[in-house]
Amino acid sequence: MDKNEVMQWLEQRGTRRTVEGLPRYGIEAKHAFGVTMGALLSLRKRLGKDHALSLALWESGCTKRACWPRW
Repeated sequence: MDKNEVMQWLEQRGTRRTVEGLPRYGIEAKHAFGVTMGALLSLRKRLGKDHALSLALWESGCTKRACWPRW
């Protein structure tokens, strides 16, 4: 899975309801996908370790640590 596929995955699985619930946890984000932590952790497990993909996601502005593949 490459950066574009990961971004598409995040966009498809995000919900407005999840985004609207972020302030309850003290999370303020200019751009949020609205993907649950369970889904993010599942994606991370599926991606495995991939430093290049992690770097590409970081550079694209995807700074949610849970979505990065482990490195």
